[in-house]
Amino acid sequence: MNILQDFKNKPFIEAVQSFFKYLNVPVNEITNTPAKAIDIIGENALNYLISEIYA
Repeated sequence: MNILQDFKNKPFIEAVQSFFKYLNVPVNEITNTPAKAIDIIGENALNYLISEIYA
């Protein structure tokens, strides 16, 4: 299994989860729902470039 192919073939959050699992990196997930840029970084002229943030 090529774990990097997951980033091409799966939704981003699933690819990240697979990647960390493959590397045996423990992750405490709060949610797998994306947040809006404005909620994380506040008002910023570049917010329109960011579609989703996974905290």
